[in-house]
Amino acid sequence: MDIWTYISELEATKEAGINIELVNVDGIDINTARSAGDMDYNAFQTYDYMKVFNDDHEEDVVPAFTTYIEPLGIYSNEFDTLDDVPEAS
Repeated sequence: MDIWTYISELEATKEAGINIELVNVDGIDINTARSAGDMDYNAFQTYDYMKVFNDDHEEDVVPAFTTYIEPLGIYSNEFDTLDDVPEAS
C-alpha cells in the first residue's frame, strides 16, 4: 500500500485531477465491493485470479488498465531450485 500512498500524494497525480482514496480490503471482498459499485478500481490481483473470481461468482469484473508489478520472492527450506519443486497435480 506504500506505493499507492506515494502515488496518491504526487504533484503529478494532483495536477492530473486524480483523487486516489486508499482502502485496505481483504481478499474476495474487494471484488465483491467492485462488482457492487462500492469502489471504482482495485489493484491487487492477477488476471488469472480475476478470471477465477468471475467464473466462481458469475461476475464480470474486467481489467481497466495494468499497474506496476510487485516483485515476488520464493523461499524454501525444502527445495534448492525451482527445478526441484514437483509439478502441481
